[in-house]
Amino acid sequence: FVKIQEGCDGFCAFCIVPYARGKPRSRARDEILDEIKKLVSAGRKEVVLTGVNICLYRDGKITISKLVENILSIEGDFRLRLSSTELHPEMNPIISIMRKNKRLCRFIHVPLQHGHDDILRKMKRPHLTSGFAKFAEDALTIDGLHLGTDIICGLPGETDGIFEESASFIKKIGFANIHIFRYSPRRGTEAVNFAERPHSSTVKKRMKILDEIRKTAQDKFLLSQIGREASFIGEKKAGNNCLIGWSDNYIKTLLQSHHLAWSSSPAAWRPF
Repeated sequence: FVKIQEGCDGFCAFCIVPYARGKPRSRARDEILDEIKKLVSAGRKEVVLTGVNICLYRDGKITISKLVENILSIEGDFRLRLSSTELHPEMNPIISIMRKNKRLCRFIHVPLQHGHDDILRKMKRPHLTSGFAKFAEDALTIDGLHLGTDIICGLPGETDGIFEESASFIKKIGFANIHIFRYSPRRGTEAVNFAERPHSSTVKKRMKILDEIRKTAQDKFLLSQIGREASFIGEKKAGNNCLIGWSDNYIKTLLQSHHLAWSSSPAAWRPF
């Protein structure tokens, strides 16, 4: 894990992070590249770029997409993964790089937070459903892409009708994974003062519905990858001839090998 950035200036209505972490600031590009070169020389096989809001990375004219290009130009046997990021214009060139360079993992986690425009506006999110859907449609043209997201359930103002429309929108996107959170008031945020917060029992029922959507979407993604090839990094042994690890598109994988060596070629692999 290589942290490239800290802070956020999004000030979403539900989020305390900008108050706790401060304004966006970024590490120098050369400092990041030097660290990654050392990690690769030491035998690290995967580098994950982390931060509070990595799409805001900037060192002079160097944006996150340019930084990714610079990292991928480093020689060595390693792959690059992005941690969670927001929907941002910089994601478009990131998608373009991902199409061309297989060392950039086919994994994008972009928090939607809600599937209804009324709630997104209340949240002060940087997107509406139409913009998110367009981004997802373009991103998912990458074969095998793992598209993950975060959803908040129970924000004040979430009526039954709004929730149903949100759930319907979430179903349509084609997520590989969904992290579901119950709305939790944070003192000092704007949302604390919002009226008409759904009852706890109602939120519990809605979260169960979202969890069923998550399971269905995850199963559909995993099934779509049967018979496909993917890069794999073993993390631990499982018995005498197996390794457990992760594919580049973030599927926990059991690799059966003819040899015990970690670098051996797989006889077969399948997703759990």
